[in-house]
Amino acid sequence: MIYIKRTDDDVDLILREDDRIDASPYKALKRDKNIRVVSSSIDKGFGAYYEADEEGNPKRLLCYVISFNRMKSYKGFDFSDCDFIIFDEFIPQIGERIKRAEGEQLLDLYMTVSRDRVKRGRAPLKLILFANAEQISTPVTTELEIVDDMADLTASGQTHLYIEERDILLHHITNEEVPISEQEKVGIYK
Repeated sequence: MIYIKRTDDDVDLILREDDRIDASPYKALKRDKNIRVVSSSIDKGFGAYYEADEEGNPKRLLCYVISFNRMKSYKGFDFSDCDFIIFDEFIPQIGERIKRAEGEQLLDLYMTVSRDRVKRGRAPLKLILFANAEQISTPVTTELEIVDDMADLTASGQTHLYIEERDILLHHITNEEVPISEQEKVGIYK
């Protein structure tokens, strides 16, 4: 997969191999499943994660990690081995600088990676967008033309909306879907 974070600093932080902090998206899998994963920083805002062998050496590529700011620098790079593009925190936080062309840039990457994919017998490339922010009108959602669909989902009180003709699933995760148990209701959750 290609794992996208917003800035070079975001990518450099999660790729950092440090005994004091592990900001890797694989942290829980490493801890809970005892999976060996190592990172490699290739350039500022670009790197990769690998499954490691017994000695901690990379043996199998798991994902590329790239900053949204760095994507156009690697536009011609062959990412055809990827089945997913994941953009983590695609909705900018309040005060974050955003580019109006973000949606177009993301779709350019999608088209580059998915080019001739189906002709070569591969399944369609999947794009997954994650965000904690509740804002629905962003350059990405506008470019994908799903702002109205997101508003309809919110107004419906449902948690899922599948747009069949476009193979788009919108999922708004609610507290009811991921309930907090009585034992977890401590601190601010009280």
